Amino acid sequence: MFLKILFSVAVASLFFGSAHAACYSSGVDWTGKSTVVCDDGNNYSVNRNNLMGTTTLQGYNTNTGSTWSSQSTNNIFGKSQSGVDRRGNRYNCTLVFGRWSC
Repeated sequence: MFLKILFSVAVASLFFGSAHAACYSSGVDWTGKSTVVCDDGNNYSVNRNNLMGTTTLQGYNTNTGSTWSSQSTNNIFGKSQSGVDRRGNRYNCTLVFGRWSC
């Protein structure tokens, strides 16, 4: 589970920030929440709900004021991912017959 969160943060940092930032995690509490703070100004709030199969990532950059979010779901109904990028563009994708449809 922690590796999935770390992977999500790493992917988000590739899209939204420097690939050379050092990041520090609060660890995951009993509710599945964690906070990651990076020295490039990016901050992430990660919430994993094992019962519903969802992971929510909310990001904020203290240097630019940019915010973004994403939600990934992997449960008996299938896989989906949705979110809003730093410019306010929304996306919603679903895995259908082995291919992502957005």
